[in-house]
Amino acid sequence: LKATGDAEPFLTLPEFAIDGIEASLAKRSVHVGQVSASGAKTTIRRERDGSLQLQHLINLPKSETPAAPASVGKANAVWTAGIDEIRFDDFAVTWLDQQPAVPAQIKLDKLTLNLKSVSNQTNAPIQTSLALRWNDSGNISVEGPIVVLPNPSASLKIKVAGLDLRPLHPYISEQLQLSLLSGAIGTEGQVQLSLPDAGGPRINFKGDFGLTNLTSIDTVAFKDFVALQSLTVSGIVAELPANRFQASEVKLSGLKTTLVILSNKVSNLQAIFAAKPAAGGSSTPIPAQSATNPTAFTAQVGAVVFDQASLNFIDQSIQPNCFFNLQELSGSIRGLSTEKLSTSPVDLKGRVDEASSFSVTGKINPLPRELFVDLAVAMKNMDLTPFTPYMEKFGGYPMNKGKLSLTLNYLINQKALQSSNVIHLDQLTLGAYNSSPDATKLPVRLGIALLKDRNGRIALDVPVAGRLDDPKFRVSPIILQVVVNMLTKAATSPFSLLGSMFGGGEELSFVAFEPGQAIVPPGELKKLNTMTTALYERPALSLEIKGSADSAKDRPALALFKLDQQLKTMRLKELAAAGDTSQSIEQLKLTPTDSQRLTLSLYQQTFGTNQIVVTNPIVAITNVVPVVTTAVPKPAPAVRRTSTAGMRGVEYLALAGKRPVAAKSQPVASTPTVVTNTVPSPVATTEPAATTLTPEAMLAALVAKMEVTDNDLRKLMQDRAHAVQSYLLQSGKVTAERLFLISPKPTDSTTTGELRVNLSLN
Repeated sequence: LKATGDAEPFLTLPEFAIDGIEASLAKRSVHVGQVSASGAKTTIRRERDGSLQLQHLINLPKSETPAAPASVGKANAVWTAGIDEIRFDDFAVTWLDQQPAVPAQIKLDKLTLNLKSVSNQTNAPIQTSLALRWNDSGNISVEGPIVVLPNPSASLKIKVAGLDLRPLHPYISEQLQLSLLSGAIGTEGQVQLSLPDAGGPRINFKGDFGLTNLTSIDTVAFKDFVALQSLTVSGIVAELPANRFQASEVKLSGLKTTLVILSNKVSNLQAIFAAKPAAGGSSTPIPAQSATNPTAFTAQVGAVVFDQASLNFIDQSIQPNCFFNLQELSGSIRGLSTEKLSTSPVDLKGRVDEASSFSVTGKINPLPRELFVDLAVAMKNMDLTPFTPYMEKFGGYPMNKGKLSLTLNYLINQKALQSSNVIHLDQLTLGAYNSSPDATKLPVRLGIALLKDRNGRIALDVPVAGRLDDPKFRVSPIILQVVVNMLTKAATSPFSLLGSMFGGGEELSFVAFEPGQAIVPPGELKKLNTMTTALYERPALSLEIKGSADSAKDRPALALFKLDQQLKTMRLKELAAAGDTSQSIEQLKLTPTDSQRLTLSLYQQTFGTNQIVVTNPIVAITNVVPVVTTAVPKPAPAVRRTSTAGMRGVEYLALAGKRPVAAKSQPVASTPTVVTNTVPSPVATTEPAATTLTPEAMLAALVAKMEVTDNDLRKLMQDRAHAVQSYLLQSGKVTAERLFLISPKPTDSTTTGELRVNLSLN
């Protein structure tokens, strides 16, 4: 048979026969021995508009109300009909579908159908046997009894082997941006079908299912999407409408999948579901999900087994692209069930690269309403260099080398999450800064140096807790925020971060000094000891040391030191004249008597012999710390003080701005008063009138005469910085190349500063 205008026939039937026909009008029965046909070939074609070509071959009559049939014989008489056997051999059916954008063609040949005992008798079983070949490769067979009346039912044994999926590609590509390159399915089992008077069809299946040699490529990124050597589902028991599924094992062997982040930051998994233009040019929308609640579904799977699975990750949204591979994933998830309070043991292992392994162990219940997760994830020695593109773009530095190890523990119970995230980084080394416009302004290198121990390792423990039903709660952003907070703290409070590891806090950022001194006070040594330990344990850190001075406080103290040096010089000249040259100015200690005598002599040399009447013992200047001095501005006259016992330099300075008062004449004590580290109050440098002065006023006048220059103050800053550097070096734990002395700023008499050395970390 051929349609007018077609070159090829749509039906060829070499042989058709009906044998053994018997009919009886009286018995109202028809019986046929056999209906047979062989070698038939037919082509069924669907046009672009969705219609079948057969519809155009038949001119159907216009719809009219049918006349009531004439009554023949008994009104309720029923004919009986039966055929002993229907046999079709070597049929071939070709399906041509022009409607998809890529036309589809499916060929079924070597089709054999055998039906025995076909009858319209109630509950009469029809023995059925069907076999065919699918597209020159796969084979399908169905065998078993079928009941047509009164309620259709069947019990069929089904076997499918090597059914090639490629002919279905045009239909898949209509729904997904996916290209199916290979794949074959097979199944074997028993199917029970029935159509009862009430309710929908009932279907039961028991058997196995398999999928082999699947290969697919997405047509968005043009990468391998899903490939697998085999998928086997054994021990299947499925029931509808009971909505029950059971399988003893689901095993995936050689599963490979590729996740690609496209240049528009959309994954290929999302992109393949995007609406595609239909043949007519309009877009085919993705069907909306039904708002009705799904029918309750129960499922049980004895085990899901993975054998040599792998995941390839490619991020094309960043240049250069980032590549990451998860390989050799093997293991199982056992006892999966939709039953409440049922948990499934998880045991998975794999590797990331040649030297890195990972594992996932624990138990889960994946039901949304009964969600329970208790998993431990461990990964060791993963190479970080594949993630260099991220570090270059967002961190501003390439990653030259580094290893990552993770120990994660997650407990989710009733949507409440408790987790610990222990992260270890080993030998993380950054390259040169690349000025990426997207790079963070945070001090990444300093943050890493603060966290990296002397063995080149970084350990982070980030606990996370919250509720999954809180829309603002996200685990990954929280962990990222912890890292950002650490970098922020490194930028704003690096010593506080360092102190949290080794003790102390922001006070580690400076070393305080006494006025005019460059020796680290005993009270500040603890800070330097802590800093020594911190620098030893954090060898990637370097320290900048910058001396500072307070002109108002340091200049008078430096003047006092200069006075002490001058008195000692006078004494050394006396000793040299007597032939004693064994002492140096640093070794010499003035006795109270010498101090009294030399002070009086120096005062008379400076201000004249008629200007002094001693009423109190002369104050001895002892234990003055050697420092470099600078000029001091001329202060106001000092106030008389009757006793210097216990007086400190700060107290002397507090007397500045008041004129000295004449003291009453008193006998000189047998033992002179000794004051240590004293800074006498300044007095006016103009020649005083003849009067009786206290020792304090006399010392203050001499101190005021001492010139302290800006260079002396600058040298004090440098000496203080050198004192800190020397103390850190003497431990042997810190090398000199990690300590940098910063040149002090120029100073003058108006400069304000601090009695300290300031420290900075790099």
